Amino acid sequence: MLNLGDTAIGQVKASSRPPRKKAAAPPPVKVAVRAVQLFGRWLRVSRRGVPVMSGCACGFDLAIELGELDSMILEFLVKKFDQAPRIQAFIAPWLVPDQRFSQGLQNMLQVFTTSDHGLSDVEVSEILDAMEVSIGSIEAYHG
Repeated sequence: MLNLGDTAIGQVKASSRPPRKKAAAPPPVKVAVRAVQLFGRWLRVSRRGVPVMSGCACGFDLAIELGELDSMILEFLVKKFDQAPRIQAFIAPWLVPDQRFSQGLQNMLQVFTTSDHGLSDVEVSEILDAMEVSIGSIEAYHG
């Protein structure tokens, strides 16, 4: 077998190639942009209830409503970040059954689009990552 690396042709081919550039990593998406994107996904999912007994022979279907989904996801976030007191302190007020927090998840995502949240970008990204998994799961199974 002929090894082209040892011949003049192989050396010309090897030297005439421009060096390969590594693909540049895409710039990181800012947390505000991620929050807006997730907000849109959450609005699409939350506009309809999540069926619980779809296809049940009893003839009716139960659905989890938006407020219940909000509470479930917010409670999940509190448990997930039980070792992060700053994040827990941020999430806790959204769980309060108060009229201004009736759409806690939506309101929290809106706060992330501003710089008024008091968390670092890393902390917000961790929360958004966890929310994205939950919302993605709902989309996958009930979207």
